[in-house]
Amino acid sequence: MTAKEDDGGLAGRLARFSVDHPNLVLLAVLVMALLGAVSAMGVPVDAVPDITNVQVVVLTGAPGLGPVQVEELVTHPVEIGLAGLPGLREVRSTSRAGLSSVTAIFEDDVDPTIARLEVSQRMPTIREDLPSVAGTPEIGPFTTGLGEVYHFTVRWPGHTPVETHTVVDWEIAHPLRHVPGVVEVNLWGGEVKQYQVVLDAQRMAARSVTLAMVSDALERSNRSVGAGAIERDAVGLVVRGEALLRDEREIGEVAVRVVGGVPVLVRDVADVRIGGGVRLGAATADGSGEVVYVMVQMLAGANARTTVRDVRERLDELVRELPPGVRVEPFYDRADFVGRVLDTVSHNLAEGAALVCLVLLLALGDLRAGLLVASLIPLSALGAAVFVKRLGVTGNLMSLGAVDFGLLVDGAVVVVEHAMVRAALDRVRDAKDVARDAAGEVARPVAFGVAIIALVYVPVLALEGVEGRMFRPMAMVVLSVALGSRQGGEFMPRLDEGSIALQLTRPPSTSLEEGVRGTLAVERALTPVPEVSRVVSRTGSPAVATDLMGPEQSDVFIMLRPPATWRKPYDREALVEDMEARLRVALPGCDFAFTQPIEMRMSELLSGIRSDVGVRVFGADLGELRRLGDRVAEVLRSTRGGEDVRAEQIDGLPTMAVRPDRPALARSGLRSDDVMAYVQAFRAGVPVGRIYEGERRFDLMLRVGAPDSMRPGSVGDLALVTDEGAASLGSVATITEEFGPAQVSHEQGRRRLVVEANVRGRDLASYVQEVQARLARMPRPRGYEIRVGGQYQNLARASRRLAIVGPLVLAAILVMLRASLGSWRSALLVFVNVPVAVSGGVIALVARGMPLSITAGVGFIALAGIAVLNGLVLCTEIDHQRALGAGEFDAARAAARSRLRPVLTTATVAALGFVPMALAKGTGAEVQRPLATVIIGGLVTATAATLLLLPAVSGWRRAKG
Repeated sequence: MTAKEDDGGLAGRLARFSVDHPNLVLLAVLVMALLGAVSAMGVPVDAVPDITNVQVVVLTGAPGLGPVQVEELVTHPVEIGLAGLPGLREVRSTSRAGLSSVTAIFEDDVDPTIARLEVSQRMPTIREDLPSVAGTPEIGPFTTGLGEVYHFTVRWPGHTPVETHTVVDWEIAHPLRHVPGVVEVNLWGGEVKQYQVVLDAQRMAARSVTLAMVSDALERSNRSVGAGAIERDAVGLVVRGEALLRDEREIGEVAVRVVGGVPVLVRDVADVRIGGGVRLGAATADGSGEVVYVMVQMLAGANARTTVRDVRERLDELVRELPPGVRVEPFYDRADFVGRVLDTVSHNLAEGAALVCLVLLLALGDLRAGLLVASLIPLSALGAAVFVKRLGVTGNLMSLGAVDFGLLVDGAVVVVEHAMVRAALDRVRDAKDVARDAAGEVARPVAFGVAIIALVYVPVLALEGVEGRMFRPMAMVVLSVALGSRQGGEFMPRLDEGSIALQLTRPPSTSLEEGVRGTLAVERALTPVPEVSRVVSRTGSPAVATDLMGPEQSDVFIMLRPPATWRKPYDREALVEDMEARLRVALPGCDFAFTQPIEMRMSELLSGIRSDVGVRVFGADLGELRRLGDRVAEVLRSTRGGEDVRAEQIDGLPTMAVRPDRPALARSGLRSDDVMAYVQAFRAGVPVGRIYEGERRFDLMLRVGAPDSMRPGSVGDLALVTDEGAASLGSVATITEEFGPAQVSHEQGRRRLVVEANVRGRDLASYVQEVQARLARMPRPRGYEIRVGGQYQNLARASRRLAIVGPLVLAAILVMLRASLGSWRSALLVFVNVPVAVSGGVIALVARGMPLSITAGVGFIALAGIAVLNGLVLCTEIDHQRALGAGEFDAARAAARSRLRPVLTTATVAALGFVPMALAKGTGAEVQRPLATVIIGGLVTATAATLLLLPAVSGWRRAKG
């Protein structure tokens, strides 16, 4: 053995230093443990990693405008205004009647706060480009796909929707917005309170009062001004003018004009009342009627558990102060889901730690040695907490569930076991000297092995997008290859959230009232199912239009009872099939799609697609997009495994178009803006100020009385009062009923239509591959493009990335083995363990009927590191025996005998650490099982190769050489 080999390099010197200076080492460990404990208390906790990309949403209201008008007048200017932002990767938008939503998606390395700042700096320019009919564009709440943390419904029997909404908005939602960690409290249902001035055309004509007169009078009569201060007797006296309107009586007494010395008041030409604004959305619950649906959204980066806890406590306080009869009924609590996931993870970790400690005690045969190695488990966890906190990673299913205590102590097992062997063989020298030499002898291979384990996680750190945000935390507390093609593939195993989100889509002509009747029918069909505890629905858009849905679209949340209470063994797919059959009877002719609350929200935010597979069709003409979409939908539906197929509704919205007749306008003395003002006031209303009730504030709206019928003829009879008399709307405008687009979506400025499908009874990868092959043969007009997205897009991107980075990392591992062992022959010999281990992992997946996924791929990563570590330790011992003078076969035999215990121990503790994960059935176990299965199966073949194949081949090749 050379002097360099005996020294063990830097690793050996550090090992000897630690033996010589135990007090310094102990002090460093205590400091690290203290820092870890402090860091652990500050790590945010959630169920899963937040994989939401960096995005900023710009929301703009445009009351009265149709989807195409919104697209042209609002959405296009906003998209143009956002173009060229630093780090901007993609812009998506949706235009619906009266609403525009534009989503700017940035590169992953852009700070979300900076992204919002960049967008906010463009807002003044964007506002200048928007027409007067559009509202003020606003940036959406600073939240993420995991931000919807607490949902509840509110009922107030015996009270109007306006009264209920007012209580919820000002006595519940408003205080909850001040809870730390809460960024927004959004509402569906009820009616927003308004002070309404409803004009009577006949009374206006009799008094020669126009709409503009009333609007101007109300705006001028509802003001408050400041006049500075004056001094009086050394006292400063503030002067202010107050002319704010306070109630219906004061509004009615506002003078519009004076005729013959007699004032004409608002109440002379209009009815003043409190009413509800135009409803964009509604909510129902349990088939019993309408409710107000409240959703609490968490600030991006906040701690879900503490935020929900504070919300619950504050809500309990508010409930005690509410008017009698108000019933608050929570139905979705993210903290419960987080708790179930963390219970699964903690049980797995506790059981894994116990098994590892037991094996260590039995294998090492020494209580003190076993406890010493086992002590690395909490110390490693505390050390990891420092980096987790520093890097801003949450404690969740992926970051905590990736921990294998057996893997953490592998290096320690080798060092301690070698020291025990050397101490047993050398009882003459001082135990400290023996330990120092023993540590130096194995320090180099152990250090290289640990470095290689860290290196194999580089592909995880190199992942981009969703998969990167999902798995990077695992590479921070601890290669996927194309294998097992017959097994199929999926991006991620579906995490069972314990509830179901049903997406309900009806024809675009559906009114909000009809939408409410539909959700009530759905709820009454599902409530009798014994496995269902509650059914709550929301239809249309909320007050803050973060969910841009029309009255034909509903999200139905089906809350399930614990699996232990089900009538038969837990079978989610069978339950979904039973529900779908009930719904086909209760609400025929509608499209249903089953997913889960978090899964649905994540998919929608990431790609604008709520389902497993989304085929995006790009083109200019909406009619041609619809025809291509129908053909794509048929392909998805007729491919085995395709369920819940539905195409985006882009046509079929009935509209009543009022187009001014300009020659007739000229003859009547009216202008087109007069006609447009009457049209706006006819339904949406014209805002003319606000009424303040203490801290509460409500819009003052000017409206025109509705005709008895909504037919064009009845609307045409609406009288328009001018300075020169009255004219009917039909005499100065053309009124027609038409069918137009219900929604217009953009991606990178191009119109698109999305056809979605879920996959059941088949793996995602093979389904998409078959769909892609069929779509490639489908003819399409020039200028139209078809792309497949959804979860498969994430899987394909991750696979491409790993296909590039994976081989590079494998080559780097081989180079490190060469540096450690000193020869390419020995390095290649150890490297053989990697494919052998991978083959065992694939066999285990096949045996359990699991498809390949990114989760399983991470299992292969851990597996490669363990296999290389054991092989490296064994080859190093063979070289050591040869240096002592042993022959080739004798050296291999002696090394196999002396390294049997550490190799078996490291493999056993690593495998047993994953056994609880492999067998777990709690919430979140679906994600952990493939990873654990791969590692356990691979360790069997890798250990056999290390102990049987490697010594035999080593002795044979060296002897032959």
